[in-house]
Order: sequence, then C-alpha cells, then structure tokens
Amino acid sequence: MYFSDEEGNRIPDFGYAGYRGGGVDLPEIPSVVVLNPSGSGDDTDQIQQALDMVGGMEPDLEGYRGAVMLNAGTYRISAPLVIGHSGVVLRGAGSGADPAENTVIIAAKEVGEISDVVIRVGNGATNWSSAEGSPVTE
Repeated sequence: MYFSDEEGNRIPDFGYAGYRGGGVDLPEIPSVVVLNPSGSGDDTDQIQQALDMVGGMEPDLEGYRGAVMLNAGTYRISAPLVIGHSGVVLRGAGSGADPAENTVIIAAKEVGEISDVVIRVGNGATNWSSAEGSPVTE
C-alpha cells in the first residue's frame, strides 16, 4: 500500500507495468524476415518493406503476424520506420553498442524527416500512439 503525505504526494505503483501487466514472459514470436545491414547505404527501405510485408500477413490465433529480425550490425535509416499493423514485432540482436554483437540503428540527423521519433507504431488511423525511439545520431 502506498500512502500520501500531508501534501497529497505519493509514490506511484508501477507493479502493473509491463507486458500484460507484468509477471508474464514475453511471447516468442517467430522471425518471418531476417535482415542484414547493407554495410554502406541506407537501410530504411529494406526494413520498411519487411515490416510492411509481415504486416500484410494473416495474424495467428493470438493476433501475431511475425517478427522482423535485424541481425547484428549497423543499420542507417533516413526516415522514420513505421509499424503500421498490429501483431508485428521488430527485433534486434543484443542490447549493447558494439555492432559486432548487437543491432545498432543510426538515424541520419541531417534528414528533415527524422526527428525524435525513429520508430512510429500505428498508422494514425487508430488509437495507437507513436513510440519514441532512442536513435544514435550522426
């Protein structure tokens, strides 16, 4: 139980946060598309095409369409990526900064279309909200 102080302030209870309220393992969604970075160019189109392709697939009984897996390496993007269909997962390797073992997405800072939002979830026609990414900028 959390009690308020004399000014009405209290510590919020985030015990319900997380997938399905927390305490539940994330589902293992199979990778339908596996990508490697181009190595020298813009990876926006290949990633977006994969997201759109998986978005066009029929969802399974639980509502999942599949995952797009970005293998370890550096991916350069010049426009926000849009996950416009429910049941689509964008997955990377690792959680560190070394592209030899982890997926690193670098958003082109000089491109006007890229802002603080690098990965947008939803198509604007639903009640989904945009998810701000944590881009590495050049």
